[in-house]
Amino acid sequence: RAEDPSGTRRPGSGDLFQRPGCAWHAERLCRAWHQGWSGFQDHRLRRYRGMLAGLSQAQLGALRYRAVRPQCCRSDAGLDCRWRQATRHETLSGRADQTAIDPGTRCMTDCSREALLRRLFETAVAAADPMKCVPAFLPERIKGRTAVIGAGKASARMAEAVEAAWGASEGLVITRDGYSRPCRGSEIVEASHPVPDGRGLQATQRLLGLLSSLEEADHVIALISGGASALLEAPAGDISLADLQALNEALLASGAPITDMNTVRKHVSLVKGGQLAAAAYPARMTALIISDVAGDDPAFIASGPTVGDRTTPADARAVIERFGMSVPASVLAVLDSATGVLPPEDERVSRVENRIIAAPSLSLEAAASLAADEGMEVEILGDAIEGEAREVAEQQARFAIERQQAMKPGGRPVLLLSGGECTVTRRGKGCGGPNAEFAL
Repeated sequence: RAEDPSGTRRPGSGDLFQRPGCAWHAERLCRAWHQGWSGFQDHRLRRYRGMLAGLSQAQLGALRYRAVRPQCCRSDAGLDCRWRQATRHETLSGRADQTAIDPGTRCMTDCSREALLRRLFETAVAAADPMKCVPAFLPERIKGRTAVIGAGKASARMAEAVEAAWGASEGLVITRDGYSRPCRGSEIVEASHPVPDGRGLQATQRLLGLLSSLEEADHVIALISGGASALLEAPAGDISLADLQALNEALLASGAPITDMNTVRKHVSLVKGGQLAAAAYPARMTALIISDVAGDDPAFIASGPTVGDRTTPADARAVIERFGMSVPASVLAVLDSATGVLPPEDERVSRVENRIIAAPSLSLEAAASLAADEGMEVEILGDAIEGEAREVAEQQARFAIERQQAMKPGGRPVLLLSGGECTVTRRGKGCGGPNAEFAL
């Protein structure tokens, strides 16, 4: 027998999940068991241990599930469902040791499974939250002038994190429509993504104007994240906005890997391939970068605006030809001329320090750690996976089925994690999107 907070007497272990108020009993029991009985008075220790001694392995598993997932089974009904599942499995098998329910095994309900998967996803995303990772990578603040610039889908949030750590600073950050954040010092400008628009081009010119006013003693904090290839743009030569948009449409529909796409983008731009750093020279620059590309090479994240690169216009033309893209004549004319992309040894990128503050591998590791704590076996299939989204999805689905068929009854659940940058070869009037394509 046990007591609930109201003092009402309740039956013991045999009827634990069969009556109102059982949620409180279950939590007391399983936390006593799960946490080594700490924090309990002697008489309650004896009482709870006696109750647990009468439970089968399956019923113990149901209790432990409540201990580590209180948010999934808050109600008596949810606990009763777990208890009945445990009892039914034991009755059918005749062997309690085959039906032990460690966290996450086959008795997990659809509701609890979805809740756990969502927690894993949110944990992976939180590992890349700029509010958590930006402050640790900020350099020591100088006494002179500091300008905060940035571009990308996460750049406004990154600017918000800089202000939280340093206070308001002058600056200009370009982000995607709907991704703005409240900042007191830095101006946040929204523009189109994944295809550039006039707002992005105008904001880029203003950003370059800010950099041109800096001197050697000044410091630039550059906040770079995925999406900056479209948001931070100043086309070279006679490439018009319409031509630039046509080029990006062709790249997005081509199925080319992101490194190839960004090779083309670099050589038709005045800000990519280290040219943004050149615009700030001789001021010192610290670039805080959130990676969204396989391999985390800063030269290809956001087309490397702060990183020198050894690719050539001929490499860009080869990509266009290899994937059969039709691009405007103005783009080909720029690729036939001298490039503005800086080599890594150029003096104008010598004053830049590039710091990757978040990457797919770190998010996968965060999710894997949580899954392991939940009693799951984790397999990371890779953090730099590339290829056609539909083909990679089929390969991973086939592997998941094979892995499931090889699992032994009663074994721990297996979580498969992967990350990378898949591509989509657009057909017809489809809108593309590798993650949606992968899921479908």
